[in-house]
Amino acid sequence: MNLLTLKEAAEKIRVGYSTIYRLVAQEGQIPHVRIGKKILVKETDLEDFIKSSTTKVVPCVPAGVTRFKYIPGMKVV
Repeated sequence: MNLLTLKEAAEKIRVGYSTIYRLVAQEGQIPHVRIGKKILVKETDLEDFIKSSTTKVVPCVPAGVTRFKYIPGMKVV
């Protein structure tokens, strides 16, 4: 079991300290352990949070539809 401090966890997922603190301590979205004043997060819990927060990118233009392409000098009415 690999435990990370909030600073290490923030660096790992490339967010600020206040963001990871909010996700862990205030909103409880990431499970954590508190030892005295120190807050620790399991690396596996952090990875699970990332996997569950990942969204799928959906193209805004349906397949097979071509976008309008502006050509310089073209009249647009």
